[in-house]
Amino acid sequence: MKSFSSRIVFIFVILVIFIVFIFSMFNILDEQKIATKIMEENLKNLVYEKKSILDLRMRQVELEVEELAYWLESYEQMLPMGDIIYDIHKDGTYLEYGEEGNISLFVNSKTKLTEEIEKQIFYTKKLEDNFKRTINKNQDIVCVYTISNDGLLRVYPNMYETQLNSEYDFRKDYYFRYAIEETKGEGRAVWTKPYYDVADRGLVVTCAYPIYSKDKLQYVIFADVTLELLQKEIADFNIARFGYGFLIDDHGEIIYHPDYLEKPSKKGEELKNNILSLSNNEEFKFIIEDMIGGQTGQAYYFDEMTDSEKFVTYAPIEGTKWSVALVVNSNDYSIDIRKYLGRYFIGPLVIIIIFSMFVYMALKKVSNYLVELSYRAERVACGELMAVENVGGGDEIVTIANSLNTMSSNLKNHMESLIKTNTKLEAVFNSIKGVLFVIDKNYKLVNVNKLGRDIIKKDYPSFPGIHCFEFFKGCLRICEKCPVTKTMETGKESFKEMIWDNEIYHVRTYPILDEEGNIDEIVVYSTKETERAIIEREFHQREKLASIGQVSAAITHELRNPIAIINGSSYLLKDMVDSIDIKTHEKEEFHEILKEIDNSIKNSLTIINELLDFSRKSTTMEEKVDIIPLIRQILMIHKKNIVENNIVILEKFNKEEIWVFGNLDSLRLIFINLIDNALYEMKNGGTLIIKIDPLYDEGKVKLILKDTGKGMEEEVLSNIFKPFYTTKPRGIGNGIGMWLVYREIKNNKGTINIQSQLGKGTKVEINFNLYEEDEGGKDV
Repeated sequence: MKSFSSRIVFIFVILVIFIVFIFSMFNILDEQKIATKIMEENLKNLVYEKKSILDLRMRQVELEVEELAYWLESYEQMLPMGDIIYDIHKDGTYLEYGEEGNISLFVNSKTKLTEEIEKQIFYTKKLEDNFKRTINKNQDIVCVYTISNDGLLRVYPNMYETQLNSEYDFRKDYYFRYAIEETKGEGRAVWTKPYYDVADRGLVVTCAYPIYSKDKLQYVIFADVTLELLQKEIADFNIARFGYGFLIDDHGEIIYHPDYLEKPSKKGEELKNNILSLSNNEEFKFIIEDMIGGQTGQAYYFDEMTDSEKFVTYAPIEGTKWSVALVVNSNDYSIDIRKYLGRYFIGPLVIIIIFSMFVYMALKKVSNYLVELSYRAERVACGELMAVENVGGGDEIVTIANSLNTMSSNLKNHMESLIKTNTKLEAVFNSIKGVLFVIDKNYKLVNVNKLGRDIIKKDYPSFPGIHCFEFFKGCLRICEKCPVTKTMETGKESFKEMIWDNEIYHVRTYPILDEEGNIDEIVVYSTKETERAIIEREFHQREKLASIGQVSAAITHELRNPIAIINGSSYLLKDMVDSIDIKTHEKEEFHEILKEIDNSIKNSLTIINELLDFSRKSTTMEEKVDIIPLIRQILMIHKKNIVENNIVILEKFNKEEIWVFGNLDSLRLIFINLIDNALYEMKNGGTLIIKIDPLYDEGKVKLILKDTGKGMEEEVLSNIFKPFYTTKPRGIGNGIGMWLVYREIKNNKGTINIQSQLGKGTKVEINFNLYEEDEGGKDV
């Protein structure tokens, strides 16, 4: 089917078949909807009919029980007490025999015959005729009886003597307990759940009506209805081939269900079959919960056991807490699709095929020219930009051929221009001094410049499609705080300074948007900024030291004049004290005070001189430097921190002067960083031991700083001299302090060794060259 006519006919046939099929399906679905609606309406009416019948029959039983309760109360209020007749059985029970020698009255052997029980025997005897009339006029009731609060039983029809034992207490039976618990002190009719009858009548439900006098229970009137009667009413739907009916109470307990009827283990005990526990189908459970709530409705659910869809219609029974439901297989009410397909689909399809054959013959001739034109257009699409000539078939086809020739010529010119432009862009792309690459929205590489490929030095013959984080870092997930993610979220340019493999990179991202303004691709430009960052941060540290020196010089200069005045004033006061006539002990006190003033002046001048010495600018040359006062000057700067954090400084110097050969600014930077780190680790107090030993034989000076801080883990210790590595919070440490220490010690021809143990502190050992006379330099 490559010809134009074949395709047109094929498309026409398929389109018409599709339309006819859709039309047929709509008709079938409409028929199905009508059938389903009729089924739902019929089942709804059927359930409502049975619900109404059950409502009426159950209400009639309630009225009978209420009437018996009324007569019993009336007898007790209106009739005087008379003679009673009963038999005392050899087992101690009190019995009265009725029809055919069966028992109509029962009092167990544990109950003592009191005046109250005799009264109950008398008045319940009066109720026997009412019992008989109730049984005769209501076919649903199989047994009526009353049980007193003392355990007396009056029953009709009478029970066999073999059905009872001498100690049986009817008050312990389920139906009696349920009636008391459910009514809660009210005189009203209630229905029990199914239980097995004591008189062997099978499964029954009972309508009970308690009689109270002055809030005290006197009697409970009962009327038994066998489940067999209810089952006949519920099952009599004439739908045995399609479904079944069931009856439950407000807790989901089964009153009747054809698949779940089990006999209790003991007479008088409740039948416990909860329908919610018998099925795991969630849709069916929702329907049951709706029934438990007393709702009326219809619903579908899929039954996995029978592999079919079920339709349920349900309604509550008035006057009880029961609900009746009818379940049918909805598939049994579906229409026969094959019959409808023959009517709406096959006949029209035959007509369409015949008509299509005539259309095909008419289009065949026209399509030959189009086939030729189509072939030449395919060659143009494959890159053969040649002219189309000698095409017939009418003006329209000639016009198409000329348009194709024009398009081929324009396309050839554009392709040549694009090749040149692409070559230029590729050259620019690869000449950029930095890593430049393009990724898509899934972080997959589209292109990478030559520098990026050279840095990675990996063989990726087809790198487009590889994730950028996999290509550059060899990891399997997106980099933390990647600026590309921010650009994708905001649609704007983004910048991020990132540290990787002890190098600083500045990464900038630029979105490439499509015609609708959505991100299509992202350009990422990365430059290495490690050297610039180190220079910048080192400059800040040196500038900070210079600022401290300038401030110190200014302060000490301003303090010299007032201290000189105080010193002169102290001298004059001494002469005045010596010249005035005062008592000897008073004169001694004045001299003691003036002595304290002189000592304070000397201490102040010492501090001023040390600050001036610390602020002195160093040369770039190596010098003869006394490191003991240098360390003391640094400790003096940190004195406030030392006092506040309760830190003890132990100086262990063998001499008062120990000279090394080095650069003063460099040594100052080393000791400030080391002492600052040691004090930072002892915020809660500790001891800093500073020990300096000149090793004359080796021409070295060994300096040891040992703190009692928290120490370092092995991983931290192994990375301590790497630039930008820090364990301090952001804003406190910049990660180059120890890197500078290591570099400056190397510049001063020294060595450094650090030992640390977590929880036990850190020990730093440094070796400098001892100053020798022939090394030159000046004294510092």
